[in-house]
Amino acid sequence: MLASASPRRRALLEQLGIPLRVDPAHLDENVRAGEAAERYVLRLAQEKADAVHVRHPDATVLAADTAVVLDGAVLGKPGNEDEALSMLRRLSGRTHEVMTAIAVAGIGGRCVTAEVTFAPATEAAPTSSALARDSA
Repeated sequence: MLASASPRRRALLEQLGIPLRVDPAHLDENVRAGEAAERYVLRLAQEKADAVHVRHPDATVLAADTAVVLDGAVLGKPGNEDEALSMLRRLSGRTHEVMTAIAVAGIGGRCVTAEVTFAPATEAAPTSSALARDSA
């Protein structure tokens, strides 16, 4: 059982030939006050696995969570195109961390961290309103 709605995670497991069913956990994914980034990612992965395991107690439940971390702060998922562009501008020319935790209900989890360096952006990407205006 995969406790995630991520099409990428599903595809990776299917490529490995692992039979699975999908049942997303739907949890509050806010960072808690004073929570370190790695602890946050591990906590979410474990909470997702545990929440889905309650609904499917006889299943092996796998969950994962990924976060982008800049200067120790979790950036979170952008809510719209403007937030995504703002995030990309913040990352431009900088090194940040991408943390991914996986957890299996009843067993525990593990987090891995990759450092990623973005080249400086040479010009801002057009916004959707600019694209609409230019195509008119």
